[in-house]
Amino acid sequence: MALLAAVVGYWLTAQYVGEGSRDANGQAIAPPTSPGAAVISETTVRHSPGGRTAWQVKLDKIELRSGGGSVAAQGVREALIYDKSGKPMVRLTADRVTGNTRSRDLEVTGNVRAVSPEGAVFDTSTIKWVQDEQKLVCPRQVTMRNKDTVIRANSCEFYVAQNLVKSAAKVQMTVGNNTLIGKGLTYNVKSEDFSLQRVQAIFHPETVRETLGR
Repeated sequence: MALLAAVVGYWLTAQYVGEGSRDANGQAIAPPTSPGAAVISETTVRHSPGGRTAWQVKLDKIELRSGGGSVAAQGVREALIYDKSGKPMVRLTADRVTGNTRSRDLEVTGNVRAVSPEGAVFDTSTIKWVQDEQKLVCPRQVTMRNKDTVIRANSCEFYVAQNLVKSAAKVQMTVGNNTLIGKGLTYNVKSEDFSLQRVQAIFHPETVRETLGR
């Protein structure tokens, strides 16, 4: 994936400051990083098609290297994804972010946490935001927590507008003291309705007795 193009607009200024700064006596000031590199701290990158903000990322540091023309955006304080009305749909934190300048997709990696408007929390190592489909893709092991439900899966997709989590992979779903293991999960984080195939169930006896006694 191509890295976020929005940061390139800073390049000429950052290069000049990083390589051409001088003190009051006219002596050159050594750059804070290796030669040919410039660092921009504390900035925000936005994608605003038609003037409406679709997402924005607050970063601690962007490092630009003139040699290879690479851009690394690290320290994602917060990434916000907005719905069509301008309200935040998803909040993300991570160690690193990359993006595609044509599709407007994002990928965050390293200690990733995503939180939905309904309060569902996804913890994983990598999340991709697919702009056209308005979904989060978790291609690796992920743990989702929603109220008293915990879902662990090898991968899943979260369709944000529909509040639906889907996974074709093996899933372990724990509700209170009861655990279901299966595949083909569909789970609504708002209504808490779900469906699961090829199910194995592990029930806590006391919970079952309490439920039957109501």
